[in-house]
Amino acid sequence: MLIKTVGILLIVIGLLLIFYLILDYISSYLKKKQEEERKKGEFKIAFKYLEENDTVARAIELYPQVEDFLYYNGVKAIKNPIVKRTFAKRTTLKALAKALGKEPKEFVESLNKFIEESMRI
Repeated sequence: MLIKTVGILLIVIGLLLIFYLILDYISSYLKKKQEEERKKGEFKIAFKYLEENDTVARAIELYPQVEDFLYYNGVKAIKNPIVKRTFAKRTTLKALAKALGKEPKEFVESLNKFIEESMRI
């Protein structure tokens, strides 16, 4: 009789251990998913869309990759530090788009799209 009771007790303890391990696994899985969702939410909060009235310097300060975007869109002088200190501080994205012969709204939208895509990599 004692051997049966000990055997049943060991089975119950084993089942409880298995149950605990399953709950631990589920808990860690859910924490991982919550962390991923939190990181996605942070991206949405952290990203600030640029507007036509933002200066080129402010855009580069917020998103350094803007410099490459401008370079490949015809503003070759943006790589020059002096130009960045002078021209970029005084020029808005709207004025720059007009100088490049582009529609300001479309130019800023394509710039924001470029920034957003570069941040996902």
